[in-house]
Amino acid sequence: LMKSQQSDWTICRLPGVYGPGDYARRFAYIGKRIKDGRTDWVVGKDYLNFKMTHAYVENVAQAIVLAAVSEGGRNRVFNIGELDTPTFRERYEKVINVFGYKLRIYEAKDSEMDWLKRKPRVNLEQNWVVSSRRIREELGYQESVGLEEGYRRTLQWEMDTPLDTVDCDYESEDRLIASGRCDLP
Repeated sequence: LMKSQQSDWTICRLPGVYGPGDYARRFAYIGKRIKDGRTDWVVGKDYLNFKMTHAYVENVAQAIVLAAVSEGGRNRVFNIGELDTPTFRERYEKVINVFGYKLRIYEAKDSEMDWLKRKPRVNLEQNWVVSSRRIREELGYQESVGLEEGYRRTLQWEMDTPLDTVDCDYESEDRLIASGRCDLP
């Protein structure tokens, strides 16, 4: 397609997309803990330090439309995503703070987390960070929904959507905290 001279094309590379309707339920574990009244969450160290570029669903749609209809988007490849990519710890803390909830995130060695039923779907040894500078500079893209508002809307949707399939092993987390084998930052 890229070598075709018969038609124009635009490629948009998408990040982890969050927001209402998120099939991956990226913030469901936070929403479930809030609904269940939990104040502690044990997460593996490698997971907390991992970075992956994300973007709010409405902002992604806006960027795709901009790239598709702009003359400057013809025959170009654009990464779509946030300007600065935080670690998962930084992202989760921001989501929790935006919602005004007090949830302590404990960090455990990944070897202590073998009881987890849900394993990470990404290779935690290599961050997945992309630059969205091209679409910003060449097409003037800017997010229409701010970071905090996107987080707030997403977490509210998570809490309004049934969380029955979100499996949290609170007993194992409590045992790990009580044993002293995990730490607060």
